[in-house]
Amino acid sequence: MQVISVILSMAIRFLLRTINVLLLSIFLGLAFGRARDVAAQENPPLPVYIVQPGETLSTIAVRFGTTVDEIIRVNDLTNPNAIAAGSKLRIPGLEGIEGTLVTETVPFGDNLKTLSISHKFPLQLMTKLNRITSPGEIYAGSVLVVPQQDPEEVMAPQTSIEDSESLLEIAVKNNTNPWIYHLSNNLKGSWDLTRSQIIFGPELDKREFSPISPWIHNITISPLPLVQGKTIEVFIETEFNLEVSGNLGKYPLLFYSLPPKGYFALIGVEAISPLGLYPVSLYGKTTDGQTFEYSQQVLLVSGNYPQEYVVGVDATTIETEIIQSEDQILSEIRGSEPIPMWTAPFRYPVDEPYLGSRFGNRRSYNQGEYNFYHTGVDFIVNADNLNIYAPAPGVVKFTGNLPIKGNFTVIDHGLGVYSGYAHQSEILVKQGDRVETGQQIGVIGNTGRSVGPHLHWEIWVNNVPVDPIDWVDNLYPTSKITP
Repeated sequence: MQVISVILSMAIRFLLRTINVLLLSIFLGLAFGRARDVAAQENPPLPVYIVQPGETLSTIAVRFGTTVDEIIRVNDLTNPNAIAAGSKLRIPGLEGIEGTLVTETVPFGDNLKTLSISHKFPLQLMTKLNRITSPGEIYAGSVLVVPQQDPEEVMAPQTSIEDSESLLEIAVKNNTNPWIYHLSNNLKGSWDLTRSQIIFGPELDKREFSPISPWIHNITISPLPLVQGKTIEVFIETEFNLEVSGNLGKYPLLFYSLPPKGYFALIGVEAISPLGLYPVSLYGKTTDGQTFEYSQQVLLVSGNYPQEYVVGVDATTIETEIIQSEDQILSEIRGSEPIPMWTAPFRYPVDEPYLGSRFGNRRSYNQGEYNFYHTGVDFIVNADNLNIYAPAPGVVKFTGNLPIKGNFTVIDHGLGVYSGYAHQSEILVKQGDRVETGQQIGVIGNTGRSVGPHLHWEIWVNNVPVDPIDWVDNLYPTSKITP
């Protein structure tokens, strides 16, 4: 009995020690867990932002609604001034959002919903991340912060809804699980479909449509945002024969066919246009009568043109009546050739081009107000000749003497693109002449509103002056739609 009692006593002591160890482990585990939770609350997971060129801690803090001090604190920065493009920063105040963040310019045709779907990022988090209070804040050319993705994971428009078509039928037609379409497009149910709705899917090699229309592969506007005084291009990539038209604010978009498939329009935006948002509207019609239309706001930003003053000009050339009279004469120059006559970038119209004044500069004449802007570029005499050359093939549309531009020549290059040559001492061509690149068309002079011998050179796109240097640096249209 004593042996049994001893064994039982030892078993009880062992059991008690075991229970104590277990209780201690549980206690320590709970304590550690609470400490870990506290630590996690003190150092929650935060998204990482990749610094873009030109950004500072101040601009990043404003973008994300935080402070410079908070960014410095959570990133343990010892030298905040050493932040460079490509640096990675943890962003405070965005708890619940993880991963790497980058900026992306909103393309024409996309909105907050399509961007949320294509990036597989919840709409609520997209709104929170960019501090969006209204859908109207999203426009083509605006910059959004989005999660960085592997290109293979980006969702893309794949198909469109036809009459009475179900999600299951769409999935079968595209050899895809209908549940993938359901989740990818944030659909409330199989009934949450409308005619011509674009459906996104995960396979990039199946991208068939723009979010705008099932008859369009892609639409691009360049540059985006729009820039004062620049030549704007609108491209519509499609394999369908369409009638397309549109407007950019008050300016009509005139589309031309661009083989092998697609359409393009060139348009100028005045260098003094007010900054802000402008509506771009597109209209299309297929050969069998089906139509589409789409409108979206597009941002116009400053061309950053400096001020300059010019003294000694004839006071009559800055009188309102004289300006309006000359503008009326030039506004009657219409009827551009329906095909582009140029096949290469424009060349400079002078030998040894030396710029005396650039396009877009805000001008004051005779110490007056800065009520004017420079509608072209001025070339100072810098060569051993005064020759003026045609920069590209075209047809002479106008020659004559005007109060402001002096002896002036206008050449039509087709598609609503004209070039003008002011202040000549002698005009060597006449209206109706066909000219070729490099052909001499005049002689530099000092006629009209001029204070010394120089050539004032202009480019108009659909009757709007644009920066001529862009036409030397680029071949318009600059982009070719691939077959």
